[in-house]
Amino acid sequence: MKLKDSIILLNKDMPPLTGESTLRKNKLIIKVGNNIIYIPIKAIKLLIFKENAYSFGFLYKGCIYSGRDYKEWNNFTKKAIGRELEPSF
Repeated sequence: MKLKDSIILLNKDMPPLTGESTLRKNKLIIKVGNNIIYIPIKAIKLLIFKENAYSFGFLYKGCIYSGRDYKEWNNFTKKAIGRELEPSF
């Protein structure tokens, strides 16, 4: 699954990673600047992406969830990374 824009939280001591990513069965491939990073799904605490203009998707404990509280999540992404996420689909 290709995601145009995402926030990846690995642990509380690291800043969130952001960028275009591809979600595979066992790993996430994310492009950050000119670098490509491979992250095992088990290492991801939380992945947040914007599905469309009105909903967000989440990867938590290896499962994908969908959320419709887009105003609250837009506010969260603005605080976390200084901008809103771009819709993926």
